[in-house]
Amino acid sequence: MSNVSCSQNGMGPIASAMPLASACDPAEEVMPSEIETLTWAFIDEAISPADYQRLEQLLLESEDMRKVYLDICGLHEAMLGYFGQPSDPVINSRLGLSNE
Repeated sequence: MSNVSCSQNGMGPIASAMPLASACDPAEEVMPSEIETLTWAFIDEAISPADYQRLEQLLLESEDMRKVYLDICGLHEAMLGYFGQPSDPVINSRLGLSNE
């Protein structure tokens, strides 16, 4: 990882906290971390029992993993608020939303 920040390239302070390759090179493919993949699978209700156990293990063992998990859940909630609530009554009931 380079210590050169993207703010030197005019990208600002937020991007400067990211690794140079992923923040500055749009062609660089950024792979999601295991916690991200497992969290999105859980949110999408597409997580296997083994993956659920792994997610639980990561969350119990690491505060950093819990922060990533909460960030993703917050992003998901914000997207629901911005784009609207799903109209599927099953999804709404699981999220604690009304079907009105």
